[in-house]
Amino acid sequence: MDQRRTLAAEYELLLGSTPPGIMARLCRMSRTHFRELIKSGIITRKGDRFDAFTVLDEYISHLKGRNADVGEVINISKELELERHRKLKLENDKTDGYLIPVDDVTAMTDVMTASFTQGLESLPGRLANVLAGENEPAVIRKVLQDETRRIRQNVSVSFEIMANTQTLVMDGEASTGEDAGSVG
Repeated sequence: MDQRRTLAAEYELLLGSTPPGIMARLCRMSRTHFRELIKSGIITRKGDRFDAFTVLDEYISHLKGRNADVGEVINISKELELERHRKLKLENDKTDGYLIPVDDVTAMTDVMTASFTQGLESLPGRLANVLAGENEPAVIRKVLQDETRRIRQNVSVSFEIMANTQTLVMDGEASTGEDAGSVG
């Protein structure tokens, strides 16, 4: 769950919209102090969210204006620069296709799981008659190995179809997976 919150926070930073709790942590202050800065007009917001870079710039200006410790200003300036670098890296990774949306990964996992489950659940029906009169362990082993290989291949094909469909959608060549064929 923490990883999901981290990904959500990174996504919000990527969009430039950050919740107040995360902004308080970025500025290394308590939520209470952060709320006080908002009430006093030192920090501005967009609706109920904050633009990370604007807030950090405003906070640095505030610290400079009250003759804060130079080290504190430098540290926050470095953090701002690191945050800008991280955001740029996330944007580049997204553009280059290194980041996959969580919904797409979930959909791909669902397709693979469904294909695998379908293959396993159909094993008894497919093999009952074939193996009913068989007494040779080597023949039984061969039939079972062939069937498990077939299931793995079906899972692989399902995953490949899903991946190709996602690639087409991401590239703008298709809006749905209509040409992807059946899965399973």
